[in-house]
Amino acid sequence: MVDDGYNTQPKNHKEKSGSKIFDKRIKFDFGEINNDITPFLRYRLKIDGITYEGELDDEGNTDIFYSDIETEITDLELFFSQDGDN
Repeated sequence: MVDDGYNTQPKNHKEKSGSKIFDKRIKFDFGEINNDITPFLRYRLKIDGITYEGELDDEGNTDIFYSDIETEITDLELFFSQDGDN
């Protein structure tokens, strides 16, 4: 079997460029309330036992690139809080 580059995930999102999904950050879209709510939200995203935490930017993007997730997602927990909340 020939390795065409599509069967493996890059270890670093910068290794592949262009519009491949690995270059994209996980994003949450809250629709019309997006601009009002997202700059104030912190997230805690637990994927297969690994916890990622941070703040959403004003467009709802996390700091997590799809390439940062090294396994197929089988278990996902998501929590949002505003500044000062847990």
